[in-house]
This record gives sequence, C-alpha cells and structure tokens, in this order.
Amino acid sequence: MAKFLTTIDITYEIQKLIREANDTLYLVSPYLKLSVNFKELLKIRNADEKITRIIFGKQELNPEELNFLKPLRFVILKYYQNLHAKCYLNDDKMIITSMNFYEYSMQTNKEMGVLIDKSDPADEQIYNDALSEIKRILSNSDDFDFTPIVEKTPSKEKTPSKFYSKKQSTVNSKKQPTNYSKKEEGFCIRCKKSLKLNPLVPFCIDCFNIWKKYSDEEYQEKYCHICGKGNKTSKLKPACIECYRKNSKVLEFPI
Repeated sequence: MAKFLTTIDITYEIQKLIREANDTLYLVSPYLKLSVNFKELLKIRNADEKITRIIFGKQELNPEELNFLKPLRFVILKYYQNLHAKCYLNDDKMIITSMNFYEYSMQTNKEMGVLIDKSDPADEQIYNDALSEIKRILSNSDDFDFTPIVEKTPSKEKTPSKFYSKKQSTVNSKKQPTNYSKKEEGFCIRCKKSLKLNPLVPFCIDCFNIWKKYSDEEYQEKYCHICGKGNKTSKLKPACIECYRKNSKVLEFPI
C-alpha cells in the first residue's frame, strides 16, 4: 500500500532506497546538487560496480558536482532539457515526490511524496508504469559529456563550467586524432548496441548484467567498442588494435 511521506521522511527513504538498490537505481530530478551523505552512498555503490542512472535537467552542473561525478565509472548521467519530474526508483521501491535531488530542497523546503512498494500487488502496476516512463525519458535524453575542469592559473583564466550534450562541441585540452575528435558513440562489445564511448565500461546494461555474473575480464567478446567492427575483444581489451593505437592517448583503457 502506498505510503505518504513528509520532507524528513522523503530524505530518509531516498537514502534507504539507494542503500538497498541492487541492479536497478534511477534518480530523476531537474536539479542536482548532492549532500555529503548522498555522495558517500553513490561512491559505495560505484565501488561495488553497480550502475546508477541519473537523469537531470533545467540547470548546469557546477564544477563541484562535475568533479565528484566524473570519476564514477558506474554512474550514467543523462540530460533531459524539459524534465520536471522527481522520481527515485530501485529494484523494489519507488518514490514520487515534489523534492529535487538537491541539498537545499532537503534541508529547507516543505515537500511531500509517496512511497510505492512493488511487492504490494496494489502498487505493482504503478511501479511498472513509472519504470516504463523513466525508460522512455532515458531513451530520449542526451548523454552527458564532461568538460575538463581546469584549475585556476596565475593568468586568471576562467574555468569551464558548462555541460555539453552529445549534440554540442566537445572540449578537450589534449590534441585528438581526426577519427576521434567528434566521436562520442561507442558499441557494446557483446551485442554491438550503441552506447556512450567509454573503454572502461564497454557493455550495454543488459550485457553488463550477464557479464558480471562471472566477471571474467578476458572472456572473448565479438565487437570493437570504438569502431563496432567484428573483432576478438574483451573487457580487458575492448578495442581492436587499430582503434587502440589511434585513441590510446585520448581515451582511458583498462590496460
């Protein structure tokens, strides 16, 4: 049965929802600014190699959030410009609320929300409908591309702070080969599904969940993560030799 939540309840239940999440965790919020407690929870989840999907919109991320999120390999950040929904969902539970995933909202605003439990037959359909809608929003969201956060220099050069979607120009302080300079799309090395280019995480979510059952980094896969052509690859060596040589100076590889 659905449960009504007050401001304090919402904050507590979101933390609990993240702690108890296993394979599924979606955090949907127009505004994004994480408290210390939530950062710790995401770091723990990332260390356990569990994928977290965050969909946000409305506002640019400040350098502090960028610097925190960028190293988290298993956090998938998506941008949806017209997002206004606030929903937090794991394998079993979901919170629909007025509260943003934003520290100020949790500490200052008067918020309300509803907790849905999938295990309750009365709530199961609501949970499934909400999950379907989140996946629809996800499929129409832009991949988030981190711009380099440059430390201040004596010349007082400004620090880049804006985000760029996959439709915008990518800023990179390193010289890039022509074949990579505008490439942001990669391929799952097992099924060839398109995904964000990242040799450290070369699987789509479905194939990753299958792979992690055994976590054999040398298990032979079928495709190059960068060019998508058929090739003998693996989690440890996700690119064909040609793509590796062309991109080894601009991309981070497992070895």
